[in-house]
Amino acid sequence: ALTGTQPGVGDTFTIFVNETEGEVALTSGSSFAFEFSNSLFDAGTTLKLETVYAPGAKPIDIATLREIISYPSIYDTSAVYLGNFDFLVRRNLSPFRFLSVWNEFVEEKARGSSLDNINTIFVAALKDGVENAALRAEVEAIIKKADDSYKVRHVDVTIKEIPITITASVSTVYDFADVEQQIRETVLTNFGADSVFAKRGQTRILYKKVYDLITKNVQALQGEISDLEVVITDPEIDFLPEEYRYVSEASLTITVEQAE
Repeated sequence: ALTGTQPGVGDTFTIFVNETEGEVALTSGSSFAFEFSNSLFDAGTTLKLETVYAPGAKPIDIATLREIISYPSIYDTSAVYLGNFDFLVRRNLSPFRFLSVWNEFVEEKARGSSLDNINTIFVAALKDGVENAALRAEVEAIIKKADDSYKVRHVDVTIKEIPITITASVSTVYDFADVEQQIRETVLTNFGADSVFAKRGQTRILYKKVYDLITKNVQALQGEISDLEVVITDPEIDFLPEEYRYVSEASLTITVEQAE
């Protein structure tokens, strides 16, 4: 005996998958097929991924763990101390491509005062493999659960590539192309689009940090006759909290020359 429903031609079914194990890198529109086929009619079925509400994820990497534990130990996984919703959201939804959470004071410093900003938490977020609407709903639910007295306003993320010009002077015993590549890898690893620096909003590249990292990782610049000049075009004005800011291949200029 057969049980169930016989679909008609053109019928549409929606299937929800609620659990995954580990990272699942699927994008909306991906095609699927039956693992087993019982008849020729199965070939007429179209299977397509419509929406990803939340992807699976790998275990939290060391860089993200360092970021989370840098917060004071009085924070826990649900409570908010002194309104630090950045920690709350990051702790519950990591990893993010980019996350910036700010309050009324920061918003009015950037765009001026408004009555609409009173008691409001502002959020700009990107997460790989998640539809924007679904991500915003998750973030809002986490904040409301912690404190439902706040309004939550979502702000579109804007991308800003930070221009950096680096001039290095090294001894002729070193291969200039190798030195350039070492500098490039150091800068992009620490300040590129995938870096911890870029994923956390409202941060600025510090000259001291750049000098220290390059000198530590590039042996040619540890010699007594070597020299290093760094120019960061990162104005202090017009700095918005929703900016996803990083150094890219295109915005990084490196010149390696012979030390005098």
